Amino acid sequence: MAEPASQLDAIQRELEEARARAHQMADLAGPRWGVRPSPAAWSVSECLIHLNLTSTAFLPRIREALDRAHRAGLSGRGPYRLDFWGWLLCRLIEPPYGMQVKTPPSFQPTGVEPSEKVLADFDRLQGLLLQCVRASDGLPLGRLKTSSPFLPRLRYNLYSTYRMVPAHQRRHLWQAERVLATLP
Repeated sequence: MAEPASQLDAIQRELEEARARAHQMADLAGPRWGVRPSPAAWSVSECLIHLNLTSTAFLPRIREALDRAHRAGLSGRGPYRLDFWGWLLCRLIEPPYGMQVKTPPSFQPTGVEPSEKVLADFDRLQGLLLQCVRASDGLPLGRLKTSSPFLPRLRYNLYSTYRMVPAHQRRHLWQAERVLATLP
């Protein structure tokens, strides 16, 4: 099992890699940024907007868990472990994925936005997520619970949350890559 610091370092690297891939997708997309390969599929822009909506929903939940831990004076070290829901959801969302899930309306993009705006939002949100991960060092991530922004009754530990966010980002960046591969 990895040391706790290296587990958090790995999450930080995954978030940084997602940021780099998002910028790469925007560069590769160029004029195809907002083009859908079919009426039912998302464009590259919409994939990244969805990730921004998701990060925006996860951040208050993460911050709340961190605030509870700090107020309670909790401390702890790993190694950290995925709980059952974290393990299952990571398995389901990691690309290449075989199962598609209907996205709730509040997480569906409502249109195409300029790449500069979407990437600026993505970078800002990734920075906030990275701050949260850094602020987690020395906390018992397996004991801190967060709720899913998709299904609020579904709860999992904070380490699972930290593993799901980059896995979800990889899923939709992979989707964006597939979109570009199908467009002329």
